[in-house]
Amino acid sequence: TNFSRMCCICRLIFILGGDVMNEDNGFTLNLEPYCAYCGNFSADVESVEVTSCRDKFPKYLQVITCKNACMCRMIFERMKKQ
Repeated sequence: TNFSRMCCICRLIFILGGDVMNEDNGFTLNLEPYCAYCGNFSADVESVEVTSCRDKFPKYLQVITCKNACMCRMIFERMKKQ
């Protein structure tokens, strides 16, 4: 996937794993339920331009994920199997 060539909506869909979330405050949390109270949480913020032709100023959506999401997902899946 050539991320830099995607339009802003396509990048947003890609970041959110196919789920478009409408956030009026410019921030969205893309976290799993098992992320709650995790001591290994380390924020990773992706800024995606979401400016439309009607906007007077550029608008950006801040997508917040965890840098350790992949590791935690593997741990979670392993625990489910046990």
